[in-house]
Amino acid sequence: MASRLSFLGPFRSILSFCLIALIIVTLSRIGLGLWQIERVSAVDGWSHLLLQGLRVDLATLCWLWGIAALGTAIFSGDHAIGRGWNKILRIWLTLGLWLILFLEVSSPSFIQEYGIRPNRLYIEYLIYPKEVMSMLWGDVSLR
Repeated sequence: MASRLSFLGPFRSILSFCLIALIIVTLSRIGLGLWQIERVSAVDGWSHLLLQGLRVDLATLCWLWGIAALGTAIFSGDHAIGRGWNKILRIWLTLGLWLILFLEVSSPSFIQEYGIRPNRLYIEYLIYPKEVMSMLWGDVSLR
């Protein structure tokens, strides 16, 4: 498998993380759609939900890892800067995937509270981590 992907060069890890993230958010979107099936069905929204969701997810991944891809194009190689960049890239990709997982896990609580998926309002609330975590933890413990 690794030899078949060798043509991707230093971008192999970024594309692998993008594929993993895309699978996670797609499965999450389908799960949330099934959870809110009456709302989705009321507007005949399955195709819209999946296609527009894919569009937003691809744009999000480009924002999250586009700069990492640019840095890889500029700094990668078998030299000190390239090895340093690989360490930074590894941290960047891992933190980005954890961020995506956090957003997907916290989506049901946000939907129950505000009726929509996390958006700009959600990001603004993240400056109050104590309140956000207590709300999320309280919602999980009530189930």
